[in-house]
Amino acid sequence: TTGQSVTLTTPINSDTSNNVTYTVTCTATFTKSDGTTGQAFGTGTYIATKADETCFEKGTRILMSNGEEKEIQFINKGDSVLTWNFFTSQYEEQKVAFVIDHGTRQYEILKLHFSNGEDLSIIGDHGIFDYDLNKYVYINIDNYNDYIGHNFVSYQNSSEYCLTKLVSGEVYLETTNAYSITTEYNYNAIANKLFTAPP
Repeated sequence: TTGQSVTLTTPINSDTSNNVTYTVTCTATFTKSDGTTGQAFGTGTYIATKADETCFEKGTRILMSNGEEKEIQFINKGDSVLTWNFFTSQYEEQKVAFVIDHGTRQYEILKLHFSNGEDLSIIGDHGIFDYDLNKYVYINIDNYNDYIGHNFVSYQNSSEYCLTKLVSGEVYLETTNAYSITTEYNYNAIANKLFTAPP
């Protein structure tokens, strides 16, 4: 019948490292006006782009409200963590709104190295507070070189922060687990001493 169409939905690509290419071949069988049967063929290529996730690698240390650090995989919804209130310019205790476990698989990881000796391993892009620009910048594998040499805000003690420079970064594939975290109101967390925020 003239005008008929078929919609094909390809699976979602959950891989954060690679695009997935699908090649689809369709065959249409139809009856001509003279009663004979005909066929038409068509082939198309479709690309499912890699998944966008913004998370931390397993082992990332989150600063709790009591001043101790806990690895992100051991944090639960409702736990109390230390955050920064940008309206009052002071640290503030907040409850964790959620922690998402993205599962164990191969991820493309960006490990950032800072002048205070801290590293931060992120997947996708993640907000880190840039003191020089006075805002969160969302760093990823495509733009991290733009921020090398910038000063970032780092936890010093319960009433003060200090600055640390982004020195370098490295990108690699690793099979590991990844987690996302968000707090109830301030929407930030202190990860490996750095002021961070989800997109």
